[in-house]
Amino acid sequence: MNTTQQHRVALVAGASGIVGNQLVKTLLRHQWEVIGLSRQAVSHPEGIAMVNVDLLDAQDSARALSSLSGITHVFYSAWVNAANWDRDG
Repeated sequence: MNTTQQHRVALVAGASGIVGNQLVKTLLRHQWEVIGLSRQAVSHPEGIAMVNVDLLDAQDSARALSSLSGITHVFYSAWVNAANWDRDG
């Protein structure tokens, strides 16, 4: 990383999906620090920290995300099933 560049930390929601996985690989190639979010425990590229969280669950989200700090960019590449968008009715 160029010393004149700011240290960049990306939070990638949907990091285990097709688009998110490619985004993670691209960010890592450009020396970004990457934190991935996924509902399920999955394998991931070396150099990425994964957080398992259901973003549709407010309590789970608060628990999982409360300890994260230093994030400079957020990328949302998660897929949402429109039929289940409003799970509470």
